[in-house]
Amino acid sequence: MFLRRRFYLLLLTVALITGAGFGFAPLYMVGRLLTLALFLATVTDIVLLWHKRAVTAERHLSTRFSNGDDNPVTISVESTYPFPVRFEVIDELPFQFQQRDNTSHISSFTSQFSFKTSLRPTRRGIYSFGHVMVFASTRLGLVERRYRCAAPCDVSVYPSYQKLHQYELMAISRNLQEPGIKRIRRIGHNTEFEHIRDYLKGDDYRTINWRTTARLSRPMVNVYQDERSQQVFSIVDKGRVMQQAFEGMTLLDYAINASLALSYVAMRKEDRAGLITFADSVGTFVAADLYTRSRASELRSCISDNADEVVLDFEQIGFMSRSFADELCNIMDDMNTVNFSFDNRNEDVESMMTKVAEGRKRERKRGVGNAKMYKFQDMESLSDYLLAM
Repeated sequence: MFLRRRFYLLLLTVALITGAGFGFAPLYMVGRLLTLALFLATVTDIVLLWHKRAVTAERHLSTRFSNGDDNPVTISVESTYPFPVRFEVIDELPFQFQQRDNTSHISSFTSQFSFKTSLRPTRRGIYSFGHVMVFASTRLGLVERRYRCAAPCDVSVYPSYQKLHQYELMAISRNLQEPGIKRIRRIGHNTEFEHIRDYLKGDDYRTINWRTTARLSRPMVNVYQDERSQQVFSIVDKGRVMQQAFEGMTLLDYAINASLALSYVAMRKEDRAGLITFADSVGTFVAADLYTRSRASELRSCISDNADEVVLDFEQIGFMSRSFADELCNIMDDMNTVNFSFDNRNEDVESMMTKVAEGRKRERKRGVGNAKMYKFQDMESLSDYLLAM
């Protein structure tokens, strides 16, 4: 039980009136009546508040916070008192926020209400929330009852992940170039193979697939796509200068947020993201995996000769090149005594593995008995010949 300021003011007033009764007798009797009235009002207030436990409160927040961003926190309070109650809600925030004035005064005439606040952390780590303290008082306002609600909880603060989807959408819609945020690199002649199709007039002669043309007796060309799986490294300085603060956050945290957004967009664009940190020497090095044929060869060396079963987890793989899938099939054919199983394969990886496996099943026949050699004087005559096939 907590006595409120109004109680002390009324008690002081009654004491002054009673004291003045020693000089003026009628005031003494008035003071005694006021003392009795204050006592009865206080008892009534206590009975109204303590006749049952009528207040509950909950704190709704995410299990993780984004560093440097506003994170919403919702506190809901439910009251079963049959009369209007004034609430004073205090959320025990983590000490990292250094907020002293986090009290909300609410006069509730409904049985349930909620309010929202936002918190902006400036350091990564674990933030410990305490209880939600709710102080309830009636319209008399003489005493108040404290309710300890909402169990304490810990929230992990990660680098800014709220910006990831924002920059991802900007990259997809090519809006990064318009405000001058990023210059988009264009590759002159792409070499990432996609599929083979029939020759059409105007196609580049350098893309003609002569082997397929000879096998099918009609001109076929290779189709290439934008080059993918480029290595994108984020280099972060962890030196003393990066510990300087700007708007509550250190320069190192800003660099981590920027590298996270850049790496995320790169991975969504099917590039490979890596990380290098340094101070007086090189610290952390995270390679940008390419999942090419050379990477598959490394996988072959990691498999023991005496292994009976190998489980490959593709959870962290968003893209697989055709050469990697082809070499992986070679490993499975060479190690036919080993039982290979795959976990967490996404649609892109599954599609690439299926294409390679189906391509290996098709029987390739190359007829060279009726092969002829033609000599063309210019590219125009070659084009006419190809279209006439």
